[in-house]
Amino acid sequence: DTDEEHVAGCSSIITSQRYNLLPMFIRSSGISHLILFKITNMKDLNDVWIENAPEMDFKQFKKICDYVWDEPHNFLYNISEKFHKNFDRIELTEDYLNT
Repeated sequence: DTDEEHVAGCSSIITSQRYNLLPMFIRSSGISHLILFKITNMKDLNDVWIENAPEMDFKQFKKICDYVWDEPHNFLYNISEKFHKNFDRIELTEDYLNT
């Protein structure tokens, strides 16, 4: 049916204890929103960076993560290359990222 009133979409929420345990076809399928709680394993954090924030270097990504995860239960929320501490948008400047 090509009638615009009958167009349907599908949303999925996928949870995992470890990002790397998600199959690659899911991770590379164009995740629109990503919520990450504190990751202590540097290999896992590196993989998240490579797949979700390649526009910055790892040091910059780690700095954002350290800022976000400064308290228990905080999470990094990423939507369309915009980063949030919980749901509060982080204004990233070159000065902040490069200090």
